[in-house]
Amino acid sequence: GWHIECSAMSKATLGDTIDIHMGGIEHIPTHHTNEIAQSEAANGVKFTNYWLHHEHLLMDGGKMSKSIGNIYTIENLEEKGYSALDYRYFTLQTHYRSKQNFTWDALDSAKIAREKLENTIAKYKEETSESSINQNYKEKLKEALSEDFNISKALGIIWEITKSDIPASEKLGTILDFDSVLGLNLKDAELKTESESYSPEVEELIDERNKAREEKDWEKADEIRDRLKEVFGVEVKDR
Repeated sequence: GWHIECSAMSKATLGDTIDIHMGGIEHIPTHHTNEIAQSEAANGVKFTNYWLHHEHLLMDGGKMSKSIGNIYTIENLEEKGYSALDYRYFTLQTHYRSKQNFTWDALDSAKIAREKLENTIAKYKEETSESSINQNYKEKLKEALSEDFNISKALGIIWEITKSDIPASEKLGTILDFDSVLGLNLKDAELKTESESYSPEVEELIDERNKAREEKDWEKADEIRDRLKEVFGVEVKDR
């Protein structure tokens, strides 16, 4: 059966003792218990040093099921205008041992937040050609990871950095350094212009602002411009 297959494969590829073994929480009572019994009986040494068991991803509050038709692939997400990085940001918002509920609204919020962060980094790159790491914030990020890989807490610290009064060069350097953990590819961040692709909500606001300008409703246009910058991190420049 597949229990003995896993013990055999781990021994063949990783040796008698492996450092980190991951899996879903449903594997704790049977599958992983069997792996431990088999491997330690066969090899006479500890099987795994650290176990990381993750919770389940829910779909609209329920279980994923092919029969229900609520299983999505990255290709499905891309067809709807989302990127793999949008989904990655979505998953980073929840601790791995907590259930996470997938909805299209939640993914849209993650996309907006990621684009805002990307745009913020791009503005730092325009403001300064230098970057350095703020050791205080680096330590806070390390402490978050030391709390059972609390990546969602670390993500909150990233936003704390963007609102802090440290120099732009330190904001840039510290966030890019930690992106080696986040994996959001922030080093390639570029400042977006109106012509580039945004979430539907942002596109709607841009269209609404353009209409206000055509009607010479400058007050409304300015209000939308400020909202785009403050809420979505999108800076509009009129030519």
